[in-house]
This record gives sequence, structure tokens and C-alpha cells, in this order.
Amino acid sequence: MLRVYGCVLVLVVMCHAVIGQLDDEERPDEWNPEDMPHPVRNPQHCRLGQKAGFLCDPDGILSPRSVELLDWLLRGAYDNDTICPCSTYWCEKTRKGTHISVALINRMKLAETFQDPDTAVMQAASNFALKLQNQHWNFGSCNNDVVIFFSRDDGVLFISYGRTAALRLNSEVVSYIQRQYGHYFRPGGDTFVGLAEIIIAIRQVVNGNYHFDPNNPNAEQLVGGTDHVTSGILATVILALVSRIMS
Repeated sequence: MLRVYGCVLVLVVMCHAVIGQLDDEERPDEWNPEDMPHPVRNPQHCRLGQKAGFLCDPDGILSPRSVELLDWLLRGAYDNDTICPCSTYWCEKTRKGTHISVALINRMKLAETFQDPDTAVMQAASNFALKLQNQHWNFGSCNNDVVIFFSRDDGVLFISYGRTAALRLNSEVVSYIQRQYGHYFRPGGDTFVGLAEIIIAIRQVVNGNYHFDPNNPNAEQLVGGTDHVTSGILATVILALVSRIMS
């Protein structure tokens, strides 16, 4: 079930639980955004070891190797693989790109004010992702944050982005990305591969290599220059290279 809410897109899926790394007394059964560990200040609680990063998986949804590889992709996107979207002064000073981060949990704490479960999940996911992006994490320098948020037991995948990132990453593009890769987050899917695909797709979009054609609703591709490579193929190539390097 796909839902668009403002500048973000929601895909409802069903999932299962995996025991994480944190001790039971340290890990809540239901998460609020303000309780989410900070991957820079508290990397160990995000299952990053002692190294600060851009991914937080306190409930242990991914394997340690998957966490390591995805954080590598996220670091690369910010440090080298996306163009700087901020002011000329800032870009000449730092040369950093769009800041993509990932937050993964088993379950959100839902408000009791909504009688409809889908509405409660939607509102909680919106609140969670936006608070991470704007307040609790807020890694970017000019509203150039993108947060990919996945709550597995709630069955919700939510992509939130700041105003600068939204200059390229509009709702049509996010909708396309979600349709392409949402199946990885359903039962039997590979969450690691889905996240890698989404990260690479977002990276391509914010670099201006692709755009979604809203005038052609039947177009099942991101269209751009003649030298474009689909994000799925690019992600597959990168994952193959990483697997070879790490083997």
C-alpha cells in the first residue's frame, strides 16, 4: 500500500523481528524519535562499533557486515559521490554533498489518538523521520539531509528530505524509487539490498543525472542524459565489487 504524505512517501509492508546488539534494558520495545541513538555521538548504540557513521540499527535488523557496507555507501555519498548543493562559499570550503542517513527500528511508539491503525503508523513515521532530519540528527549544512527510515514491525518505509535536497528529490522521484525497490522490504525480501539500491538511486538523482518524467506516467525509468546507467544496475555493480573486496 503506497501513500504520499507531503514531501515523503510511505510504503506499508509486513515484517518480522530480529534480536539486536543492545542489552534488553537499554533497548525500548517501542521507539520515540528522541530515544533514537545518535550515530555520531553514540555509534556503539547504533551497532557501528566505536566509529561514528550515518546509519543507526539499534534493534539489529541488519547483520554487522551489512551495517558496515551500507555506512560505507552513505559516507561515500556525502564525502565524494554527490555534488555540493549548498552556497558557493560553503561548497568551496567543504566540498561535501548531500547527507543521506538511515534509521532502522523494530517498532515505533504509536499515538493513541488515532483510531485507524494506518493513520497512526503514517503519522508516527512522518514525525519520526522529520524529527531525525530536522532536530535530533540534522547532519546537513543547508537543509541537504535525506533520512531513510524503516520500522519493520510497523511495516513502514519513509523517506524524508530537506528543502535543498527537495530541489531534485521531489515526490515523483521518491514515488518511483519506492515502487522500484519497496519489494525488498516485504517478507522474504533483502533489506540490505533494498537500502543499497535506494541510496544509490538517491545519489544519482541529487547529482542531477536523472529525473522522473511526470508527463509520461507509463515510463518505468528515471530519464536523463544519454550516458545514464540505471540505479539498480549501478547498485548491483557496487555490491559485487564490495563483496569481492570483503571476501
